[in-house]
Amino acid sequence: MKIWDTAGQERYKALTKNYFRNSDGVIIIYDVSNDYSFEKVHDWIESIFEYNDSEKDIKLVLVGNKIDIQKRISTEQGENLAKMYGIPFFESSAKKNIGINDFMQKIIEDVVSNLNYYKKGVNLSNINNKNYINNNSFDDGCNC
Repeated sequence: MKIWDTAGQERYKALTKNYFRNSDGVIIIYDVSNDYSFEKVHDWIESIFEYNDSEKDIKLVLVGNKIDIQKRISTEQGENLAKMYGIPFFESSAKKNIGINDFMQKIIEDVVSNLNYYKKGVNLSNINNKNYINNNSFDDGCNC
């Protein structure tokens, strides 16, 4: 599995279309303390489908991050947006290591199930999905 972090910044948007091509799964993360970040989720989701040139079903999850600080975007707003697109919703704090395993496990399970559907023969039981993340802590406080 390859994971790319596009940082969500407009200056990288031209590059992201290359990442979206033939993607099996995408984690869309917005900052719960930033209205603009939440508003841009629609654009990112549209870009994912615009630039994916395959006919397969791309698996998505929506994550509201930074729940350890003052929220401007409610949990209900995030849930409603995810429901609108028919995708799973999670909240997390990368800094406090809250919820990371939950959304990572979900996207991995969904992608692997989808790959099995397309007969690529991936076996979920071979994935150690309990310890694939957060084995190291970084000096800046990020545990991702």
